[in-house]
Amino acid sequence: MRERPIINDAVLNDALYVGLDRVATVISSGSIYPGTILDETSYEFRKLFDKSDLIISKGQGNFETLLDTATGKIFFILRIKCEMIARLSNTQRGDLVLMLGKH
Repeated sequence: MRERPIINDAVLNDALYVGLDRVATVISSGSIYPGTILDETSYEFRKLFDKSDLIISKGQGNFETLLDTATGKIFFILRIKCEMIARLSNTQRGDLVLMLGKH
């Protein structure tokens, strides 16, 4: 979760507004970049990320930045926006997909 939008991101205030904090732990990643570059996240985020049993990662930016370190606990939800990612994920451009990350 971002404190401020990068592109069209939902932000912390949006999550609180819809009550996401009532069913999940909601914190900022501390990152200012599209995607999740783990070395650029806060200590609090990284600690929670590392100990989580299940991670739902939304968006192509997160897919691109987390794929190389993905384990079987990360599910990626994204719309395929380019041919390279379509080939990599064995899907079609424009598809909405849910993929289990395996490294």
